[in-house]
Amino acid sequence: MIRRAIELRPAVEIYQFRLRSTTTYNHADLLRTDDWRELTYVRDVLERFKILTKVFGGPRSVFGEVLPAAIDLLTHLHHQLYKYGYGESIHEFTGPDSIPPALDFFDRIEERREFASFSAIQKSISFAIKNLVRHIKLLEQSPAYWAAAVLHPRIRARWIELNLEP
Repeated sequence: MIRRAIELRPAVEIYQFRLRSTTTYNHADLLRTDDWRELTYVRDVLERFKILTKVFGGPRSVFGEVLPAAIDLLTHLHHQLYKYGYGESIHEFTGPDSIPPALDFFDRIEERREFASFSAIQKSISFAIKNLVRHIKLLEQSPAYWAAAVLHPRIRARWIELNLEP
């Protein structure tokens, strides 16, 4: 749904432009540039969840492949946390070096708003990582998982090579 909204952004913006000419709309209901940016961030974070849900939702899903997929998802979440939390800067600084005081005041309000929503994304990713690690530990303790992994045709030989001494 988010991907579709981003694809239809030009149509949504035309609709919003036409809506502004009426008096029956709420300003908070309109999507601004930073809202579109946040939707892009959320799409990037959730894309891997979508893929894995489709892989494991069908009749061909295999229990023995759950742990590798969970570790892949954990790696993805760590990358997203770094990308949207502690690594790459998402703010683009353009314009003159000195900003008039009145404009500076409004920019600081906007930056505070962006940081607040951005920290919500960071907290969500951190929470997802914490829960995924907990579930991976539970899965590693499950004899059913290890039996499924050993019996899986692609995993069996590799597991035996790695875990059984010659």
